Amino acid sequence: MIAFGVLLALSLESYAEHRKLQRQAHEALTHIRAEVVHNAGIIRGQLPVQTQVADSLRSFQDCVAAWRQNRRAGNEPTLPRVSLSPAILSTASWQAAMSTGALAHIDFRTVQALSRYYEAMQWLRRIEDRYLESLARPVGDRIEDQAERANSLRLLMLGYIEIEQALVNASETLAPELPEK
Repeated sequence: MIAFGVLLALSLESYAEHRKLQRQAHEALTHIRAEVVHNAGIIRGQLPVQTQVADSLRSFQDCVAAWRQNRRAGNEPTLPRVSLSPAILSTASWQAAMSTGALAHIDFRTVQALSRYYEAMQWLRRIEDRYLESLARPVGDRIEDQAERANSLRLLMLGYIEIEQALVNASETLAPELPEK
């Protein structure tokens, strides 16, 4: 009888611990869902501005091509002012879930999808860094130098926009699968 009581107590303790870990995992997922939805809203707000920057760089390249055909002195196109307003995206819920071990209690497929989402955010930051480095690099007065910089910036911006759109698409796929509060 004593052995049965000890086994029952251990079993109840194990069940309580399991429930606690499941609640922790559920709470982590609700916070991650809110983070994903919030980040998607920020990105959606910035996409039109970044698309406009890419378009102005493309227009500059078209002006340079037209100028090269006519080559009129004093009529050189000038590189437009192009800046980058990096999206300040949150990763706090993901980081908390990793540091508390909550991810260990979430199914593999969900963790894998979330991991890809947050990895894409890291790629976005790398492109931001390269874009800002390119802006900081001195450029010559020659129109060819400016055209080369415009092309480099445009390609970086197009990659940036592509990753942002992928993050928005991923958030639209992920959010419905994650629990709400």
